[in-house]
Amino acid sequence: MLQGALFGAGNIARRGHLEALASDPALRERMSITSCCDLAPSNLEAIRQAWPEIRTYNSSDALWAAEKPDFVDICTPPSTHGAMIREAARRGAHIFCEKPLCRTSAEADELAVVLEGKPLVFMVGHQYHHAPPWKAVVAAVRSGAIGELRFVEWTVWRKEANPGNSAWDPSWRTDPARAGGGIMMDHGAHVVYQLRSVLGDPIRVTARMQSLRPEAYAVEDTASVILEYPAAVARLGFTWASPVREITSRLVGSTGEIRVSDDRIVLVSGGTEQELKFESGMSANSSHSEWFVPMFREFAGRMEKGDYSRDAWEEARSSVRTLEACYRSSAEGRTIELSGERLPA
Repeated sequence: MLQGALFGAGNIARRGHLEALASDPALRERMSITSCCDLAPSNLEAIRQAWPEIRTYNSSDALWAAEKPDFVDICTPPSTHGAMIREAARRGAHIFCEKPLCRTSAEADELAVVLEGKPLVFMVGHQYHHAPPWKAVVAAVRSGAIGELRFVEWTVWRKEANPGNSAWDPSWRTDPARAGGGIMMDHGAHVVYQLRSVLGDPIRVTARMQSLRPEAYAVEDTASVILEYPAAVARLGFTWASPVREITSRLVGSTGEIRVSDDRIVLVSGGTEQELKFESGMSANSSHSEWFVPMFREFAGRMEKGDYSRDAWEEARSSVRTLEACYRSSAEGRTIELSGERLPA
């Protein structure tokens, strides 16, 4: 069995990653978290209470001094990802890392050099790929059900920034040094990689970041973004200043369209409408442990087979590059030119 070390024992680690690993019988036979480190004693106590088989440490140095894990699972804020990836690579451990990969494209480029040529599996927590409504959207687009995808409108409504772990720093998502940005970095990262799966990389980015909440965060709470692709345009809106929690999107093709409202999809094609409903939508909660199960299955399979392909890495790196371009566009008040290539249908 593959043995892993969990770095960070906060909300997403316990409610997302560990719950996913515990919920799937096949995964329990293939991989497990056997050690964990966190800076907050109460988080470590929570691990010991719920998962007494996991050995706990109060620092990453203490864990590395005592353990030789097959893989690491990094569940700490973005500012720490780079150092943890470097250390895991130096020690020959496979890497699963929460999104975003890091805060800047320069750091992503440095990490690419660190990983180059190493027999290590790398995956990132892009769990929205596995949301049932989004999987249905991707299948419809790739099947040609709406023709050539031309226009996307996507809005993420949130009442506030999701609070971080109360035992450590509940406001880390609004700390620019730790998070790297506000809602665009936090939730925009998901939408960027989701769109990449159907449109490839954008060629131009125009964005504006704003603060609309009465009590402003130290980062933007609202972002308006236009991503231009070779044959399509996406207009995106994100806010932490809404009275409701919801995700809505509309994907318009040359012969039809798809309308999405969290747990409901309406496919318009060939003059007919088809409605699909799902048990839960993309705003049901902030952990989505069930979406992590297929990712961990893939991660285990790659480790078992020695599959060191870098497709997940390139997706994560591309997402960081696009996010950085959004912030540059807002700061400089101009459109940022990127290179891009449409993915085959």
